[in-house]
Amino acid sequence: MKIKYHDIELLNKLLEMEGGYVLDFTDKTINLYFAEELNIDFSDEIFLAEGWSKAKRMRCFLKITERDTVIIVLNSLWQYKKNKFPGKVSPQDDSQFIQLIQRLHNADYETAHGIKPATAYTPQVNMEHFKQSLNEMWDLDAQARGFKFEVWLNELFQAYHLMPRSSFRMKGEQIDGSFQLDQETYLVEAKWKKDPIGAADLHILEGKLGQKASWARGIFISFSGFSEDALQAWGRAKRVVCVSGADIYYSFEKEIAFPELLQAKIRRAAETGEFFTPIEVLFPNKTAKK
Repeated sequence: MKIKYHDIELLNKLLEMEGGYVLDFTDKTINLYFAEELNIDFSDEIFLAEGWSKAKRMRCFLKITERDTVIIVLNSLWQYKKNKFPGKVSPQDDSQFIQLIQRLHNADYETAHGIKPATAYTPQVNMEHFKQSLNEMWDLDAQARGFKFEVWLNELFQAYHLMPRSSFRMKGEQIDGSFQLDQETYLVEAKWKKDPIGAADLHILEGKLGQKASWARGIFISFSGFSEDALQAWGRAKRVVCVSGADIYYSFEKEIAFPELLQAKIRRAAETGEFFTPIEVLFPNKTAKK
């Protein structure tokens, strides 16, 4: 978004950015904070247009990122300062910050100043590369293909800055990996079988989630899709959303970012209880770029 000069000056004071710093963060800790708390790669070169210091990266981030994300980040940093350094936050400071957020929230603020909303920051991913790599797996034997598919997914998650963790084992149970999206952690089950996944495999992932924290969620990625019997038998209101190979190919064809696909599926599951909705239903009017 385009943020006004006097608002940047106010944030310089409130977030202690005058000397090139941001609060008490080091280069390492600010990157960790943005990654772990906000699911943002603060070290991305896109934020280096004005320089390498933390303050310059922060100002660049504020200028090129869409408004809703800016508001989330600013609220998070302000709460961090209030919790860690309560003596540094005066009532006047807090009032000025609240007024700033209210201005940013106000849709008329952009209209009144002739400002067009900026495009949300999304990592640029070579979809054709991932599509080609996926196609090359068809000639592998089943075991090699299954392993390669897990590695491929991990690379896809990494490309979209989802902070993936590759497959791991806990007390004898295999988890194919995990990633973070919108500050939530998702455990991943990935299969490339000849036939569509049945209810038994879905129950296994649900059982694994039952042994985790109550807020744990799951993503089941089945290249061969899911059988109708399984979808009907499994019911609704699960902590798992499902992605098929057809979903993945369609997302490449229509240039739908993988996080965007997941967010649409997660929202649909929250609203309807449906844990599997095909991508063409979620994006009926999406057309490929020319």
